[in-house]
Amino acid sequence: MIRSARRKYREQIATEICDSFNPRVVLHWYGKLLRNVTSSDLVDYLAAIVSGAGVIKVLGARKIQNGTEKDLIWNIRSFRYSNAYAS
Repeated sequence: MIRSARRKYREQIATEICDSFNPRVVLHWYGKLLRNVTSSDLVDYLAAIVSGAGVIKVLGARKIQNGTEKDLIWNIRSFRYSNAYAS
């Protein structure tokens, strides 16, 4: 009974947050294997872009250690936090 009440409350709060967030934006990220500038090794690069409400903003592009899901998520979050106060 308590569990279902908490679940309903969390759903209600999540809906309110999503409805009140304007403008709605979409985060796009692209990974690509490219040759390293200093050697002939292949390196994973990740680019992150935010689009929505008539605006497209490049958050950044950087080398990543490997293409694992954990590494990608960490890098995407770091793009978000490093650009949180950028104009």
